[in-house]
Formats: sequence, C-alpha cells, structure tokens
Amino acid sequence: MLKLIRRRFWCRWCGRAFGELLSGIGRRRSTPAYREGLVEELRRQSFRYVMKKTGASSNLLYDALHGATRRPIDWTAQGTAITIGVDEHSYRGRHLVTTVTNITTPRLLGVGRSDSQGELRRLLVDIPAKTVAEVCMDMRAGYRPVIQECLPQARIVIDKFHVIAAANRVVDQIRSVIVTDHRHVKRLLLTGQERLHSRQTEKLQQLFRDYAMFPTLKQSYLVKEKVRAMYESTDRATAARCLDHIIMLCETGDTQYLQVFGRTLNSWREEILNHFIRHSTNAVTEGINTKIKMIKRVSFGFRNIDHYIAKVMLAFTPLTIAIATLNHHTI
Repeated sequence: MLKLIRRRFWCRWCGRAFGELLSGIGRRRSTPAYREGLVEELRRQSFRYVMKKTGASSNLLYDALHGATRRPIDWTAQGTAITIGVDEHSYRGRHLVTTVTNITTPRLLGVGRSDSQGELRRLLVDIPAKTVAEVCMDMRAGYRPVIQECLPQARIVIDKFHVIAAANRVVDQIRSVIVTDHRHVKRLLLTGQERLHSRQTEKLQQLFRDYAMFPTLKQSYLVKEKVRAMYESTDRATAARCLDHIIMLCETGDTQYLQVFGRTLNSWREEILNHFIRHSTNAVTEGINTKIKMIKRVSFGFRNIDHYIAKVMLAFTPLTIAIATLNHHTI
C-alpha cells in the first residue's frame, strides 16, 4: 500500500483546479501491476476466489476483466483460406450460446449471447470473407442462410461426428421401441463393427436372429455402419456413391426414423460431401466447448452473460496479449 498526498494547483487562465500528475501512478486507486495480477488470477480462478485472495472489489475485477478482453482480432495473423468452426454450448440450462472458432490455427474467435441467427450474424459480419475457405458446423438449418450471407465464398462442411451421431440416434430410437428385454444391447448396436471382438459379434448376430420379425433393427444398424464406412473414402466421388446408397436404404425403410434420417442426409448432401475436400472436422470447436464447461464448473456459474463471455475469452487469450490490452485501455 502506498499512501501519499497529491498537490493541488489552480489555473489562472481558465480558473479551474487540477491535481498533480505523478509518474507511474494514474487516477485509479489500483496500480497497473495490481490489475495485471488480477487478470492473471482470473484466467484460472473464479471471481469469488480472486476477491477473497486479493481483497479486490467485484467492480475492480469486472473492470480489469473487460479491459483485458477488448482487443480486436488481428485477421492478418489468422492466415488465409482458414476453416471456421460454428457450434453451440449451454450457458445456463437450455440457454444456448454460439461458439465461433478458428480451426486452422486453433483459437476462440467469439461467443454469442444466444444461439440465434442474429447473434451468429454479429459474430461473422466482421470476418473478412476472403480469408475463410470453409465453415464447419452441425446440421442446423437456421445457420446455413446466415453463413451464405456473411461468407458467400466459403464452403459449408457438415462435421462428420454429427452425422455419425445422428445415425447412432436412429439406431437407438429403433432399439428403444423394439428391444426391451436385453441387457447391454445398446452398447453392442452403437459400437463400431470393427471394434467388436468375436464374442460380441456372436451376440449381435444372435440379437438379429431373435428379432428377425423386426428387420428395421438390422437395417438401421447397417445404415449406421455404412455411414461410418463412408468416411473412410479417400475421394469425394466414392463418398458420393456411398451416400446415395445410404439415402436409398433409408428411403426404402418401413419406419419414420430411417425415412426422416434419409431426408436429412439428402437435404445436406453437398455439405456432407464437402468434408472430403479438406477433411475438416469440428474437433477443435468441441474441445474448446469442453474447456468452457470446465471454466463454468470452476466459477460455479455466471449471473451476467457479458461477464461470462469476457471470462471465457480471457481464458483463451495469451496472458501477454491480455495484459497489453489491459494497459492500452487503461491509458
């Protein structure tokens, strides 16, 4: 703690009084080094823990937090022909927010206040269109027109893990209707065929024989395996033939689950096949969402979404850049 008395002066021309300016000490009651220490603590700890440890007030913490995260993105350092990832995660309960990432050079670009089209447009509107080659996303129909509007030159790519997960859901939905008296059936049906050992394979074949009167169960399993096999294709043409065969199998199914899945694949056909151009996935975005969940657990939740977004952005910002941004806005 430094206690001093600043001299006061009076200007004879304007008639106003002013205080003495001291080198290295601004008008704030906290020093730059103290605020830098707060930012460093906030990157790893909750607000309550930092307040208890440092004795700082909540207003000082919020001021330091937002001051360290106001730096605009330098798009010249992001590279050219990059792949952008778009996904959602839960802020609180069913309140979803949008996550936008740079997949090529892994970095969090922004977090929206909701998962609406307007928030996605706000996050994408400042991105130079010529720097983005692909946008990787899940099969959310509302995002497609916004991406085509803001990034018209970019290809839309459907993440392969979401397609496989959708195929797994179809199998599980049909299983829940047909199979009710078998244990560990779900694991057998959802595990990849190449990962089953001989005993599991025998159990699976026995399951299909027991429920031979319900061929939809085996058909959905074959569709799921063909979706997985499609992503082993080395070129787009081969994958296109596999996808057309999968859509045909779904359309000939006698259950609405397969038919709806087939219509979904047909609606996103070009976007699914775009994966085989650069084999882009949304794994980076999913990993960032996992770290965001850890930040929420450490912080025991957030009441203010603006503080939440700033806290998340700070966790993914290098400390040197965060401190430089803090000092810049302090000055």
